[in-house]
Amino acid sequence: MNEPPTWEDVRRKINGLWSRYDPTPEEREFITRRLSSLNQRWLDAAVEAYRAASASGVFHIAELLEHYRRIANTGTEREARKRSPDGSDAARWAAERERDRLEAIAVLERADRDSIRTAVAELRAEGWIGREPLPTRFAEWGTNALFAVQSRLTRTAAKV
Repeated sequence: MNEPPTWEDVRRKINGLWSRYDPTPEEREFITRRLSSLNQRWLDAAVEAYRAASASGVFHIAELLEHYRRIANTGTEREARKRSPDGSDAARWAAERERDRLEAIAVLERADRDSIRTAVAELRAEGWIGREPLPTRFAEWGTNALFAVQSRLTRTAAKV
């Protein structure tokens, strides 16, 4: 039987497919924390789907997670019919995503507005966040913007 990939296998694949991507130590830790606990077979498929769909050489965790979410939703439905009629795995993952989102919102709410404006401007200049205006309420921000700004604020605070 085909052995599922490990987090190290998937990490090596990401590094190979986006060889120019050089995350900061904080970004690397964030990515590892977010991806290493996922279903590695689905994540491996998501990495391949993301790379095949994107001509860009820039790695965006939010885009990878969108591919993963599509694969996971399909896989979760299939597996739920087989072994988990109550959908407990999907519920647990949804709860973890929501916990991470609420944590990011709390970080932004504690930060000063100038730091947030600076982080958003830097991330836009680097292509991590689009040019569209962000809502005034952090809870209404998209996942990519929310986690990217949280990461930038955390990285900036660590440099001080």
